[in-house]
Amino acid sequence: MNTPKNERNSEFYQDAFTSSQNWGKGDFERFVLEVGFTSDDPDEFFGQRAFRVWEFMNDEQKKDFSDNLDDWLDA
Repeated sequence: MNTPKNERNSEFYQDAFTSSQNWGKGDFERFVLEVGFTSDDPDEFFGQRAFRVWEFMNDEQKKDFSDNLDDWLDA
């Protein structure tokens, strides 16, 4: 994910959010609880659930995720 910051758009952040490779063990589950997402479907793949969580999140929550990702990528 060596994408320059000026090329990171909403699709970039959504792709990063919905990739299981970008989450440590238990991190995604904790994040889901923090944003208040409660609609689980045990038959979903990770990407499907992550996409539904992304769609559930408000703009401020998405911005917080994007800012944190930027901090991590640019460190």
